[in-house]
Amino acid sequence: MKTSENEYTMAALAALAGKVIAKKNGISDIQGFDLFMNSKTGEMLFDDNYNLWHNGPDYIAAEYFMEKSAEYWFLILSAQERVLLGENKTHYQIIYAIIAVCMRLSRL
Repeated sequence: MKTSENEYTMAALAALAGKVIAKKNGISDIQGFDLFMNSKTGEMLFDDNYNLWHNGPDYIAAEYFMEKSAEYWFLILSAQERVLLGENKTHYQIIYAIIAVCMRLSRL
């Protein structure tokens, strides 16, 4: 990843998103920041290809929570469905797969 000329803005947004995460989880700001920076959403924030930094900290934190929710629900997929989905999918693709599984289960 190349260095962005917007890294200061990205770093400030990461800190603010970390505060939102901390507040919602009842943890310290540093722990919230650490959780965020070790997530795929944190990686996406610092990647100019996603332009995630164009959004505010609440939106970015919501993306983080969506990522973590998708990781949780990924666990309910069968082994075969996980193999078909693969490991490096976005949380949107995981959520789509989960919706498909829920629709399948509702027909049983």
